[in-house]
Amino acid sequence: MTKDKIRANILELCSESEYGSWEFWLKKSEDRTVEDAEQITQAIVDLVKEKKIYPMEYASVKDQTYKETELDVDRLKKQIISFLDFDNFVGADNCYWFLATEEGKKEDSLLRSKK
Repeated sequence: MTKDKIRANILELCSESEYGSWEFWLKKSEDRTVEDAEQITQAIVDLVKEKKIYPMEYASVKDQTYKETELDVDRLKKQIISFLDFDNFVGADNCYWFLATEEGKKEDSLLRSKK
């Protein structure tokens, strides 16, 4: 998958909901590699730096409430790589969640209109 396609998928799913951010990189695929996980990680990092999406984590797992948080690239990379092998999956309660900002939603809308 190309870098642009990864970016578009992430923006689309993060524009829908925080859970949408998981739908893309949590999909188990026999074809996914560590290189794919690294490309996904880099796309997320770029989008956060551009303020198109922002990272969150659970404020309360019980209530499924979230709080905005700082992004630790090493932590994110480990989480995404862990999705490649569910035996090593770190668990949703400990992972980042992402939402699109207004700027991210605008880019998503523009990309979808070009399809």
